[in-house]
Amino acid sequence: AQQWGAQLFVLYKVTLAFTFLDRYDSLLTRGPLSNKVLCCVAVLVLAVHMAVGWVILRFSCGEGWHRMLLPSWDAWVAYIGIWPLVAVAVSECAKRRDHKYHVHLQRTLRVLFNTRLGMWSPR
Repeated sequence: AQQWGAQLFVLYKVTLAFTFLDRYDSLLTRGPLSNKVLCCVAVLVLAVHMAVGWVILRFSCGEGWHRMLLPSWDAWVAYIGIWPLVAVAVSECAKRRDHKYHVHLQRTLRVLFNTRLGMWSPR
């Protein structure tokens, strides 16, 4: 159970890492494959973690680890299929809300200071 929990934790963290490619752009508009380094690191992390988890399961449980420790198919669907989608949806909603708040704050600051705030401000 500990190895499955750790594997799911790594899967969720890798999934959420793809949603933080840009602060305001959606994962759907930018695409998860736009950052090649993150893709390579994600595959490497998942592969290393699966290999280490398999070695630990193999040495601690022996040959019959899959009979006693393999989750049922509905657990696979819920944890690997549905939950990462929910996490990405929540992250995208938070990103959209942050962008709306940022635009509102920039409008307020522009009214107060009558200038565009930032590094490339003309004034």
